[in-house]
Amino acid sequence: MALCTLLGCPAFLSDDRQIAPDGGAGEDAKADGPIGDDASDGRGTGDATDGGLADGTDAAAFDGPPGDAGDASMADSASDGGCPVNMPDVCNGVCVDRQTDARNCGSCGRDCLAGTCASGSCQPIVLVSTLNNPTHIAVDATNVYWLNHGDNINKVPIGGGSSTPLVSGLSTQLIALAVDATNVYYAIYNPGSISSVPIAGGTATPLVTGSYNPAGIAIANGSVYFSDQFNTSTGTIYSVPTGGGSIQTLAGAGQNPGPIAADSTNVYWSSALGCSNQSPVFRMALDGGSPVALATNQQCPPSIAIDATFIFYSEFTIGGVKKVPIAGGSVTPLTTASAGVVLVDATHVYWNGANGGIYKMLKTGGATTTIVTGQTIGGLALDGSYVYWTNNIASPGGSVRKVAK
Repeated sequence: MALCTLLGCPAFLSDDRQIAPDGGAGEDAKADGPIGDDASDGRGTGDATDGGLADGTDAAAFDGPPGDAGDASMADSASDGGCPVNMPDVCNGVCVDRQTDARNCGSCGRDCLAGTCASGSCQPIVLVSTLNNPTHIAVDATNVYWLNHGDNINKVPIGGGSSTPLVSGLSTQLIALAVDATNVYYAIYNPGSISSVPIAGGTATPLVTGSYNPAGIAIANGSVYFSDQFNTSTGTIYSVPTGGGSIQTLAGAGQNPGPIAADSTNVYWSSALGCSNQSPVFRMALDGGSPVALATNQQCPPSIAIDATFIFYSEFTIGGVKKVPIAGGSVTPLTTASAGVVLVDATHVYWNGANGGIYKMLKTGGATTTIVTGQTIGGLALDGSYVYWTNNIASPGGSVRKVAK
């Protein structure tokens, strides 16, 4: 019988120490490492663009505690008294407290990485605080970039540290943000413009000016692709080289184009005409041509994200996340919960929604996992290990945060 069972455990024993149960607590579960998304601490490349919509407000209920679901394979029952009172759970053959254990937070294998665990949830890591209504956000392997409501674009190292302003004195109608290996790109809705600024800092370069109202931007194959709403009866998709040059008209998109994404072959966008079963989701070759409607009669998709096979999108008026094959085919609903920004990685789709929360689900569908709640989300971004977001609160309450995926 374990020593703690005979003598009782001292009060100063730390909650995050791991103790092997004293028999009878079930067979040890085998695991090769932390369970969940991206178990290594290495950096990923993730999605470099973001959405900038506020989180949903409709209430939604999800089963189970925050963290990865389905931990039964790693969990043993401690009901027969094999573990001390302050570590009542068994994960991978050792006693833990899943309410506080940063490597088994809420469920076995839910790893908070550099964060802490409280009440069974990985806690947000604050990278920058005392901001004024930060909104859109993007991330690369080194920095997090965000738009501060009012007039500026800033960056901070992904591990935290001092923030650096990149651009100041801008319009209040900053509408989109993206990053590539060299520059940060940003769009202003009215008066319409798209510009770039070096990641290392320097002078901003105007790429698009004049009679445009950009609604979204995406970077692919050395060009900036953007949706334009200047002519709200039709709208247009354009491209411009990332280093500047002639603006190319790719298509009269129709139906008020909004969110946009691009890969090495196609550009994709959704439309927002009427917001009542009238909004299509389109695909078109990067060099232009005839747009192909992949999903019709949708309700104002405010955000889209792509992988090699599917377009994922949210719906504004009725909520929910759906996907449709890039090659064409049937639309598959994934969830009916309220959703704003949608992002994807290799395995999961992520969105912000009810209760100021960030949620995820396998891209193939299944149970919803709560990552964090109680936030005021202005924008989302991903890398290989973390979800990043802006807390869109007026000064001094605004912040940039991250939490393990």
